[in-house]
Amino acid sequence: MVVRTRSEKVDKTRKILLEQLLAHAPDAPALQDLAQEYGADKPFEKEPSFAFFCGLCVRYCAEVKKKNAVGFVDRGASR
Repeated sequence: MVVRTRSEKVDKTRKILLEQLLAHAPDAPALQDLAQEYGADKPFEKEPSFAFFCGLCVRYCAEVKKKNAVGFVDRGASR
């Protein structure tokens, strides 16, 4: 199996994720360095109900609260 960690598709995805992260923590030096490397120069607008869509809320709800009230359907940048 071949795993490509630097392809056009991977870099595009990383750029989008960095733009989302920069909206939350624009002063983080590590994020700024990565943003410069991947060309992420315009952070997303931060909304009052801002979320990363990382899935931690889904996991917390399922594992800690033992409810399955939230899920992964219609999540992500194209929602």
